[in-house]
Amino acid sequence: MEEIIVNFWIYVDIGTDTAYNWCGKMYCVNGTDDEKLKLLVSLSENDFKTVKRRNLSDKLSVIVNGETMTGKLPASCVDDYFDSNADWFCVELENELPDIFIFGNGAKTNHLIKQKLPTTPLYVLTILMENENGEVRPVTTNANKEWIKSERLRLRGLH
Repeated sequence: MEEIIVNFWIYVDIGTDTAYNWCGKMYCVNGTDDEKLKLLVSLSENDFKTVKRRNLSDKLSVIVNGETMTGKLPASCVDDYFDSNADWFCVELENELPDIFIFGNGAKTNHLIKQKLPTTPLYVLTILMENENGEVRPVTTNANKEWIKSERLRLRGLH
């Protein structure tokens, strides 16, 4: 079945372990859910490089150790935060979908309709770790996880 599916990425600063940006990309594809998920996972490795980076909203906030953080959050809170606010992220992307022109049998039946994401869209969320030089790697492969570990050590002066 054809449907719109989504890759989401959250950027985390390696040095501070703080999430501050996000991006997302929609794809209209056919196939089973398993096929669609495999596609999203494979595209999550590099496709973020072709998408506009956005700030986390100041309207969305999280309370950490009694303090309210807006526009950023600890990396340890990313999954729960995203799960709780997935609708907001989806609406932000859905607003960018182009309208579809529907042709009828006459001029009076031609009209535009707004595209929508499915009620519960199929998506993959990938954490991206970024160092102070702007080098970004997704937390997916063992090689990337080793790079992240080595960057953390370097930034703490232990390498």
